[in-house]
Amino acid sequence: MLRRPIVPGAVIAGKYTVTQLLGQGGMGSVFEATQAFTNQRVAVKVLNAEWSSNDTAVQRFVQEARIVAELAHPNIAHVLDGGTDPRFGVFTVFERLFGQTLYERVEARGPLEVSEVVRWIVPVMNALAAAHDRAVIHRDFKSENVFLARQTDGSTVAKLLDFGISKVGSSAAIVRTKTGSILGTVSFMSPEQTRGDRALDHRADVWSAGVVLFECLTGRLPFEGTSVPEVVAAVLHDEPLRFEATGAKVSPALAAAVYRALEKRPEARFDGMRAFADEVFRACRVELEQLAFAETQAIARDTRRPRNE
Repeated sequence: MLRRPIVPGAVIAGKYTVTQLLGQGGMGSVFEATQAFTNQRVAVKVLNAEWSSNDTAVQRFVQEARIVAELAHPNIAHVLDGGTDPRFGVFTVFERLFGQTLYERVEARGPLEVSEVVRWIVPVMNALAAAHDRAVIHRDFKSENVFLARQTDGSTVAKLLDFGISKVGSSAAIVRTKTGSILGTVSFMSPEQTRGDRALDHRADVWSAGVVLFECLTGRLPFEGTSVPEVVAAVLHDEPLRFEATGAKVSPALAAAVYRALEKRPEARFDGMRAFADEVFRACRVELEQLAFAETQAIARDTRRPRNE
C-alpha cells in the first residue's frame, strides 16, 4: 500500500491532527499537530516514505524513541507517544518546543556569553553524561541538535534533540552501521568516527561537545574546509584553530578544557562527559566571579568620584 503525503488536516493514528510542517531531515519529517482529546500541541516525527521498507531505518527510528523515553532527562526533548499508522508509517510524538536552535542563536546574535554557556551548554553536556551512564552514545551532537526552548515563565531551557543515530551498549539487537560507513555531521565528528571505527565509545561525544563549545564561543568551527574531504582531512590531521586567531576572548582555563576535548586520541580527552562539563563549569564560574568583582570595583570607584555641583 502506497504511503499518503502528510498535509495539514491529516490525522495520524486517529488522534493527532497535523497543522504544519516544522522541519525535514534525511530520514524523518517533523510536523506540528494537535492531540484530539487534550487539544495539546505536539511535534510528530514521521519516518520518511523512502525509508519505510528499510528494516534498519525503521529499527533505528524506533530505537531513538525508546532511548529518549527511558532517559527522561529535563534537558532532553520528551517522548509522549509513538506507533505505526497504516497510511503514514511509523511515528514518534514529542513535546512541542518553541524557540530556536543553538546554531540559529549563534548565527543571529554571535558567540555566547560565558553565562549562557553555563545556562545552556553545561546542562546539555550533563544530559549526554546521563545517556552515557546508560551506555548510549549520541554520535550526532551539534549545535543544530540543541534547542533553546522558551518556557511559560519567560526563561529558556536547552533541550537535546535527535538520538536517531545513537549507539547503545554492545547488544546484537541494536541497529549498527557497517564498518567504514559515516553517520553524523562531519564538522562535529571525532577522528575515530570519520574513519568509521566500529569500536566507538562515549569519548566521540566528548569531541563533539568540544566542537560545539568552540563554535558557540567564536562563531567558527575548529576544523574548517571548503569541502567534506577537506574537513575530514583537517579533523584527522590538523590542529584545531586557535581561539586567539578568531578574535574571541576566552579564558585560558576554558580554552584548555576545549582543546583537551579535541585531542585526536580518545584516551587523551576527558574520560567522561561529566568530567568535561564540570571543568567547563569551573572555568566559567571563575570568569563570572572575576567579571562580577571587576564590576563591583568599577561601581565603587564611581561612587567615590567627586561630583560637580
